[in-house]
Amino acid sequence: MKLLPTAILLWLFSSPVLTAQVFPPDLLCLRGDTIVWGLPNNTCGSFNSYDIWFSNSLGGPYALLSSVTNPGQTSFVHSNPGSQLFFYYITGNYDCPGEPVLSSDTLDNLLPEPPLIQSVSVFGDNVQLTWTPSPSPEVYAYMIYRLIGTNVDIIDTVFTGNTYLDTGAAPTLRSEEYYVLALDQCGNTSQFLDPHKTILLQAQADSCRQLVALEWNPYENWPGGIESQILWLSIDGGAFQAIDTLGGEASIYEYMVAEADEGAEHCFYLQADEGGSAASSNSSISCVLPQVITPMENLAVKNATFTPAGSVRLDWVWKAEAEIASAAVWRAVGDPANFALHSNLAFALPLNGAESFEDLTAPQNQGPVYYEIRTIDLCGAEVQSTLGATIFLRGESTTGFSNLLTWSPWELENRLVPDPGLPGAQRPDPVPVHPARPTPTIRTPEVGPGGGLGLEGGRGGGWAVGGCGGVFGVGVL
Repeated sequence: MKLLPTAILLWLFSSPVLTAQVFPPDLLCLRGDTIVWGLPNNTCGSFNSYDIWFSNSLGGPYALLSSVTNPGQTSFVHSNPGSQLFFYYITGNYDCPGEPVLSSDTLDNLLPEPPLIQSVSVFGDNVQLTWTPSPSPEVYAYMIYRLIGTNVDIIDTVFTGNTYLDTGAAPTLRSEEYYVLALDQCGNTSQFLDPHKTILLQAQADSCRQLVALEWNPYENWPGGIESQILWLSIDGGAFQAIDTLGGEASIYEYMVAEADEGAEHCFYLQADEGGSAASSNSSISCVLPQVITPMENLAVKNATFTPAGSVRLDWVWKAEAEIASAAVWRAVGDPANFALHSNLAFALPLNGAESFEDLTAPQNQGPVYYEIRTIDLCGAEVQSTLGATIFLRGESTTGFSNLLTWSPWELENRLVPDPGLPGAQRPDPVPVHPARPTPTIRTPEVGPGGGLGLEGGRGGGWAVGGCGGVFGVGVL
């Protein structure tokens, strides 16, 4: 470390304009116990010696250590077995009567003081380093180190300025770690201080939650800590806009994707600001194309009816835009508490808004057959439809050549069932009853959604019972 004595500075600036001076050797550095200097250029008189002065205190007093009488000599060894702190300066002794004799800078035998990294910041695929210069005047260059694998390797040496652009980094793939060391002409370097690392921002689209999840490593080793972190966003190539300001401890963030921006490229970066200074660091830019998974909605069974062939036709509606991974028919016979998987459905995306299924194995004599459609979307969410059921019809012969028919209610969730007790204009249409054998059709306005009906003129056979509003449920004996 070089220091210029205050007394010499005051003498220089208070003296009149000088016409000639005896310049000292250029005291460069210490290499271990060796004092190293550069030769001066003095033409005012003959050379006598280079006088080396030393003290264990910056303010002195200084004693003559040695007079070097070889004009071409550029070094001197001062044995220092106790590793004591010493301060040195050199003067030139020339036969120049009346000329002022200047002293060199004062140099201690410590290592150069380290520079302080202000920031490491990502610019595209490169990293820019900025640091505060070392206060040691013997420093003539700065060595840039980066962590490569498990080794801290020198990547470059900077001789002018206090910035460096690392074009060999990969800040979009990993957080890059840097050190900056001061270097003097004897090869002495400053100590390694704590490293500074780039901020690696990673964005991942979550289609199921309709958001982009952000994660990053906060900036480390600022003396003032992190005052704030600002998130910036560009949508579909537009200008970056600040979307939020976070505290210094934050390292995760969830950004909800607007429906209008689905499928547009979202690019994010983070700006960290140091407390108490103007230093800042930008993270890497991370871009994603968020795609929102459309969930299943409006899944409803519209009808479950026996066909003349004895099968059950099941009709339902669902959201055509829904993105599903599977769909299945679930069935329960006689008791809606006993649902079991009946059949997996084949489908293609996009879906049709209305679909149907034919159940060829539905039993006809064990009570109503209940149905549900169940889907699982691409996010794993399961949705169950409303319930639908067939009508179960029973026939019983009674005295007097009459048959007593009873049937289960037509169960279809969310359908409008007219109330037979309402005024006649709002009652259900008369229910047609068709015997299996040729017989007249009898209509009665007194039959409700479930109950019994006495019918003259038939013995046994199969019967069909119509429903309301032109939608029919079918039961068979």
